[in-house]
Amino acid sequence: MGSEAKTVVIRHRGSAGLVAGIFGCIFGILGIFTVGIIFVPLAAICSVVGLLRGIFGGSASGIGLSILAAALAIWGVVVSPTLWLLIAAGSLH
Repeated sequence: MGSEAKTVVIRHRGSAGLVAGIFGCIFGILGIFTVGIIFVPLAAICSVVGLLRGIFGGSASGIGLSILAAALAIWGVVVSPTLWLLIAAGSLH
């Protein structure tokens, strides 16, 4: 009964950042067509998280969906009058 070193291999299933990118796209679409003040920031957060996980996890699909989520979040800002008012109010100070 000697002390033998054991190697543990951990495999991750799926693509890094893919789930966050999917949620970012869903929130981005909801931000465009419904209440932008709620869903656009959520889309932006999911986009950043998915992009970072995709980059560090080496997942092209996670990176791609996160970039799409970022584009939807930006478009949500463009079409949301409430967010425009918040941006204008913030720039007055």
